Amino acid sequence: MAYAETVRIKDENEKELADSKAIIQEFFDKPWIVPVATSIFIGEQAAELQRIHEIDCADAIHLASAVFAHAPVFLTNDGAHAVKKKRKQKPMLPLDKKIMVDGKPLRIMTPQDYDEMLHREAAPLTAPPFQDGERRLEL
Repeated sequence: MAYAETVRIKDENEKELADSKAIIQEFFDKPWIVPVATSIFIGEQAAELQRIHEIDCADAIHLASAVFAHAPVFLTNDGAHAVKKKRKQKPMLPLDKKIMVDGKPLRIMTPQDYDEMLHREAAPLTAPPFQDGERRLEL
């Protein structure tokens, strides 16, 4: 489904980039992208996610696929922008840590937040300072 709905990349002026197709293909070729075929199980899980969290069908299918693939992290920009499209369903980012995968909470975050998290974990001395409310190492 992600392949079908990811059709163009726009610049800051909302104009489509000439090499959108190549950029999208390169993204989906990454080793951490796990294609999952939709199944009855995923459909049933997606329906349950829609009922519980009031998200739309496409978002529910994406999340159910992540659960099926045992993904520890789900990257999205859905809910990252202050101005949202008019829609009844809720964005996905507020669901961070509210859906369980293998007994652990699924992390739902933006690609930028994920990169920053990895940077902090890989190089804690050179990472940007913690945001208010984040856990700090206590000695």
